[in-house]
Amino acid sequence: MAISYLTDMRNINGAPITPKHYDEQIQVARHADELGYKTVWIPEDHCMDDGFCPAPLTTLAAFARETKRIRLGTGIAQVPTNHPRRILEEACVVDVLSHGRLTLGLGIGAYETEYKAFGVPWNQRGKLMEEGVKFIKQGFAGGPLPDGLPLVVPPVQRPIPIIGGTKSQAATDRSARLMDGNLATWHLDHEKDLGRFWNEWLFPSLQKHGRKLEDFQLPMMSTIWASETYKDDWHEFLGPAFLYRSRKYDEGYASNKRPEQAQKWSEADRAGLESMLPRMLVDTPKNIVERLTRLRKVFPFDELVVMKVQGIPHELFVKQLTTLREQIAPLVFPENKW
Repeated sequence: MAISYLTDMRNINGAPITPKHYDEQIQVARHADELGYKTVWIPEDHCMDDGFCPAPLTTLAAFARETKRIRLGTGIAQVPTNHPRRILEEACVVDVLSHGRLTLGLGIGAYETEYKAFGVPWNQRGKLMEEGVKFIKQGFAGGPLPDGLPLVVPPVQRPIPIIGGTKSQAATDRSARLMDGNLATWHLDHEKDLGRFWNEWLFPSLQKHGRKLEDFQLPMMSTIWASETYKDDWHEFLGPAFLYRSRKYDEGYASNKRPEQAQKWSEADRAGLESMLPRMLVDTPKNIVERLTRLRKVFPFDELVVMKVQGIPHELFVKQLTTLREQIAPLVFPENKW
């Protein structure tokens, strides 16, 4: 399958996290597994007060025992704020618990606040990322680890696939050089900006490092909503939830430069919900199919990752997963066996 989803495990717009809420997230994972979704992705974030998951591998360990076929992905786990051995060991345990279903997404993180919380120098993030990825790759490959000590629990997959997340040209180049794929995240102006990302950053990096596209994973994650009542849905819960995320997470950037996507969100916020809507993949099922088909021509993604916006009621998101699987994915990815 070529359709997946991402949840950051937050409740609706900052509502408290409860055991019931986590139970519902497990129910969603079971439903996606039964539908044949490819991957459930969980990102990592710290120091915010609205329930964003701080422990993706721990959460995926629970999902591993509640699902049978769906792959389990960190999308994206932070390397510089963690010791690479900790990431390596926990990843191997999740791979064993899931009988070989883990994909390890690794990234650098976006917020200087998190680095301060963990006592890690922000200006060392590139160096720590580089060293950490190499350490983890050596462990997955079964080779000797840089610290000279053994890996206690080896993975089922040899090796576990590693993909990168992209917020800069340097990170994109690192994905092409060291990893098995790259998770692109974009929520606005997809054809224009993802086409530019592909032509100016990712494709040149793949060529530079001698990587073949057929051997490189290209998941694309976005806010996607397919409904005949999409305008009502946008104004009722999708739009307010998207604006909540944009405004809330501006707090975390501290003194570092805000990424281009965050700047776009703020610009769209100032322009209003109505002007933002046509720039997003929120539309009728028929139009979503047409728009994603066009998008694949400018950015050849091979996995569509649907973001669970935290403002979507639980029951509606479960229904949306079915719609996307049955009405969208087979037409956008006709080359796959459905």
